[in-house]
Amino acid sequence: MTILFAWDFHGTLETGSRESLYNTLNKVADLYDVSPVTMSWMDERKGHSFHRYLTDLLGYAPDQETVKTAKDIQWPIIMKEVKPMHDSHLVLRSIKDRGDHSIVVSNSSQQGIERFVDTVRLREYFKDIYAAEEHDPDKISDAKSQIILTHFNKNRLYERIIAIGDTMNDVKAGMMAGAMPILLHMGSEMQQRDGYWFVGNLLDVLEIAYSYH
Repeated sequence: MTILFAWDFHGTLETGSRESLYNTLNKVADLYDVSPVTMSWMDERKGHSFHRYLTDLLGYAPDQETVKTAKDIQWPIIMKEVKPMHDSHLVLRSIKDRGDHSIVVSNSSQQGIERFVDTVRLREYFKDIYAAEEHDPDKISDAKSQIILTHFNKNRLYERIIAIGDTMNDVKAGMMAGAMPILLHMGSEMQQRDGYWFVGNLLDVLEIAYSYH
């Protein structure tokens, strides 16, 4: 039977998106004459959609023209600053070579997450790429879990699910989907916590998937 790996993507398979988002939002803030953001402001909203970041930055929900302006600012910054996470190609290739499947489940727009995946040249490793695009922070976990379960039930060939992300929303989504959740925080020591694994690098994901089951 096949294992399904459900990846949040941002902060797990790429690096630099935090800094690129920070630089993007502050360029938008300057353009619309609002207060600049800080890293701590951003970290309080980790995992939110780009639309939600803009809403909190501007103080109102942006219209389509404003979102387009922000994305036009964002993409040159992403192309310059976002890179594959260390060992991402190795880990995803190892999963694929074993006959197991990886999917992306990101709280992004469909166009946005696909462009991110292409930017770091990882598309060949994914069975599917899904966008939750949930603007309500309280509903992110539920939206992601439903995507995972829909894919799982549609294919009917999976032995189990492993859900990998870098926020507790990702852990919760994994639990709700009946997956083994893995929370990645680069440089940390691998440890088993209450209902999920906490790991410090992507190679730990392979060890847990193929040694601890």
